[in-house]
Amino acid sequence: MVIDEVKEEIGYLKLWLGVVVVTNIGLIGWSVSHFEQISSIKTALSVLSILFLSILILPLDRQIESFARDGYTDKKG
Repeated sequence: MVIDEVKEEIGYLKLWLGVVVVTNIGLIGWSVSHFEQISSIKTALSVLSILFLSILILPLDRQIESFARDGYTDKKG
């Protein structure tokens, strides 16, 4: 039962990691292709969003590695 919970949690985290990576790639592509057309505020917001998403990838990846390495630890006891 615990193995199934670990697999489910890893799968869920991998889903969100994929969503963040794809969103980041899409935002980078949009920013590059529309760089000259967008206003400075949109440029600043896109750069901040790219930085935020790029930084968010690291904790998600580490959480997945932690679950894969250590497995499930019961917080209740």
